[in-house]
Amino acid sequence: FVLQMGFLLYSLCAIVVSFLLYALYLGMFKKQRKREIEVKDKVVVLFDGVCNVCNGFVNFLIDRDPDGLFVFASQQSIVGEEYMKAKGIVTNLDTMATVVNGKVYTHSTAFIRTVALLGGYYELLNLFLIIPAFLRDFGYSNFAKYRYAIFGKKEETCRRLTADIKRRFLENNPEILIIAKAENGEIFEGKTTY
Repeated sequence: FVLQMGFLLYSLCAIVVSFLLYALYLGMFKKQRKREIEVKDKVVVLFDGVCNVCNGFVNFLIDRDPDGLFVFASQQSIVGEEYMKAKGIVTNLDTMATVVNGKVYTHSTAFIRTVALLGGYYELLNLFLIIPAFLRDFGYSNFAKYRYAIFGKKEETCRRLTADIKRRFLENNPEILIIAKAENGEIFEGKTTY
């Protein structure tokens, strides 16, 4: 019986390792081809605009997102504040927020779901969603609390904004803000309330 259980456990481990290696293979060799993404399917990522870690994360996503799935907004920007108000998001700059198909994610869940949307082997991060949110968020919140002390705040130097990168920011995608306001009832007869 012990021998059978050992063989079963060994087989199960071999299957899991094979699956993970296959997932890595698919992710590493997946063709990066551009596809047109509709406005309503874009993912909005709201980040702390003065945080070096957050800005590095935005650059990481931009570099790995040839399709332009992600649209970014600093939480301190006017358009970012308007979008957060329309969606009912309150962060106090202690977390990033991601809006996917109208659903708002914050803290560690936002980070995991955002990176997993890159596809390929990044989807393996979804396995961390098995860990209870309060445990993941404890680690996330402690990191967020000390991020300025460890990594500093953004100086005036920015990434060079090409036309392709500019279109990835919410201020250059007013239709996304209009959709959010319409969902919130802030648009009446084609006019927004300001």
